[in-house]
Amino acid sequence: MPVSARGERGLVTLEWMLIVSAIAGLAAVSVLTVQQVLDTATDLPADPDTLIVDAEITAAKLAAEATQAMRDNPSGYPALDSAFSDRCANIATTRNSSVIEGTPKWTPPEPGPTVEPAICKLTRHAS
Repeated sequence: MPVSARGERGLVTLEWMLIVSAIAGLAAVSVLTVQQVLDTATDLPADPDTLIVDAEITAAKLAAEATQAMRDNPSGYPALDSAFSDRCANIATTRNSSVIEGTPKWTPPEPGPTVEPAICKLTRHAS
């Protein structure tokens, strides 16, 4: 029994629909796989080297802020020192506690013609 031209067009259309559906299915599976890999990668524990660098940057910014506060208002700085000291101590109690040993040592800025900068000194855990 011969197949009409109309029937052949219907089969060709069906074949193309199946091919397009297969490609769309592969694309969807690829997207889900990549998403799962990225989700897994972001769940890794923080690298200790990254944490200590982050903590040291936070300490340096805090010291710079305190030094600038002393430069801007030397007579008003003593009222602010307690807050700066507490913020320095809190660097060790936040997410950085696994890489910082003990409590950071706060040294306030010293007034004078050239302000002696503040220091928030961190001590790394021994590796």
